[in-house]
Amino acid sequence: MSKSKPASSHTHTIPPGTAATTLPTRDRVHSLDQFRGYAVAGMFVVNFCGGLNAIPDVFKHHNTYFSWADSIMPAFMFAAGFSYRLTMLKRIPRDGAWQAYSHAFRRGLALVFVSLAMYGFNSELAKAWEEVNGHEVWDFVAGLIKGNLWETLAIIGVSQIIIMPFIAKRTSVVALGLLGLLVGHTLFSHFFNIDFMNGQPNWLDQFWGAEKQTAWDGGVFGNMTWGAIMLGGALVHDLIIGKEPHKSMMLLFGFGTLVMLIAYGLSCFSTYYDVTPDTPIRPRDLAENPVFPSKEQREASPLSLAPPPFVAPPPRNAGEFQKLEEAGKASDPPRIRPYNYWMMSKRITTTPFSLFSIGFSAFTLGLFVLLTDIGGIKVGLFRTFGTNALAAYFLHHSIEYAVLDGIVPKDSPLWWALCGLVIFYVWTYMFVRFLEKQKVFIRL
Repeated sequence: MSKSKPASSHTHTIPPGTAATTLPTRDRVHSLDQFRGYAVAGMFVVNFCGGLNAIPDVFKHHNTYFSWADSIMPAFMFAAGFSYRLTMLKRIPRDGAWQAYSHAFRRGLALVFVSLAMYGFNSELAKAWEEVNGHEVWDFVAGLIKGNLWETLAIIGVSQIIIMPFIAKRTSVVALGLLGLLVGHTLFSHFFNIDFMNGQPNWLDQFWGAEKQTAWDGGVFGNMTWGAIMLGGALVHDLIIGKEPHKSMMLLFGFGTLVMLIAYGLSCFSTYYDVTPDTPIRPRDLAENPVFPSKEQREASPLSLAPPPFVAPPPRNAGEFQKLEEAGKASDPPRIRPYNYWMMSKRITTTPFSLFSIGFSAFTLGLFVLLTDIGGIKVGLFRTFGTNALAAYFLHHSIEYAVLDGIVPKDSPLWWALCGLVIFYVWTYMFVRFLEKQKVFIRL
């Protein structure tokens, strides 16, 4: 850790109609760099630890509630949205709208291709050339777009393109864009998307193909809600830019708390889906009418308070309930809660998850304003990762696989899993720190 001089307010005129009237003249927003570095560092922990049996659940992803691990990718998206607006509001007056938007579009596509270079296609066209035909090619492309493409960098790239119409407009347009994407995703999920991304029958399959292909992190239509999270970061840009650090901190805490409460309120709709463990449920533990519950469902299970966002809800199926019962942890009266849209699900990237992510990220950024802009405290690790995030992300991928595949089996005891994490972390940090010392920063 190091101490730096507390930040002060600086001004530049920006287009009218935004909530902010000033932009910082300094080259870096240090609290944002620290926050971004924290998100990158956290992503490395989550990626490394996710498949290790001994690691506590809080460091792993869950499909039904909001663990610390589930907060990390949204934090990175939120930071990307903040930086995106900051950059575009500077670049458009300087370079012109056409050049600024074309650069953003090219950058989005470049991130998709970088993602493909890192992760591949997550499937194969055919085992042998003689199996290649029009149907196989279509299924390969359809499956790629439906689900196999969507790793972090590809999501950032496409989400950045989706929100281009809003990113440099007045604050009210940014807010309307955010709400429009969330409402649109909710409606898409109702009409087809939950079944579509879970490989269940839906009307889009007859046109799209790849019927059995499932998806993670929202799939292709999840870019709507990831884009909303980026716009959340853009809104926070307008909320705090040009304000004194103490005021920025209080605004972030207040805004973050309010949005998290709204998200929690929406998640309470998931209680409409509670049923007894002997109730037949759909494949993949999906609820009936998973977005808008029927009158019968609402009457059978009236609205009630959901568990706090960081606490697991009732189990999704009878098998999970039985395990809890055997451990003496089952609810009384017995109930299960099949998978539905109102859970805080990173996998579907639901509206409650997206809103809670925006609020949680804003609150966390407020902590970094307190530490960095007010307290003058910087963490060197976060600075190194935050100012060269793309290089760090690219390098960590190879090092992670080298360590996990080579010396850390999935069933490793906790002490050895942590040793592996330290080896991976030091190895990655050394490379990125070397680039920093050489003033090599990878930008797109």
